[in-house]
Amino acid sequence: MRKYFLLSAVALLVANNAFATTDYAEVTAKATIQIANKIECTGDLDFGTIVMKANNDASTVSIDISEYHSTGDVLSVVDINSPDCIFGDDGVNYVNIEESDLPTSVTLTGEQSGKTVSVTDFEVYDGTGLNATLNIPANVTADTYVGTFTLAVAYE
Repeated sequence: MRKYFLLSAVALLVANNAFATTDYAEVTAKATIQIANKIECTGDLDFGTIVMKANNDASTVSIDISEYHSTGDVLSVVDINSPDCIFGDDGVNYVNIEESDLPTSVTLTGEQSGKTVSVTDFEVYDGTGLNATLNIPANVTADTYVGTFTLAVAYE
């Protein structure tokens, strides 16, 4: 009797596995793609050539349209550029840059030294122009400091 009971139990287990339930789901994949038009800017955001005192304190150079303002141990600044950025292939500006389109900070790295300075306080003027402040650390190393950022403007 035991032998038949064990065979019956095995047969039930095999039967249950043969009729196992399978679940499934249909998943929708979705992607929204937008095309970015190129923005043309009239040159770089260029803080120019800055002459600092030896063993300088932390200092700043701010570009305000075609003028600059400085703090700290800045002796002179020449050849600044505050670019205008135009949208559209035909040179017509279709949308204005907003403060929220700009980064909060950009790091510039010395081409020779690898040391860094930062650019902050980005501002927009006339909807297309860019202003910002270069933050120069104490005892800065003489070098050309370069960095980039992406200006992406969303509009409808």
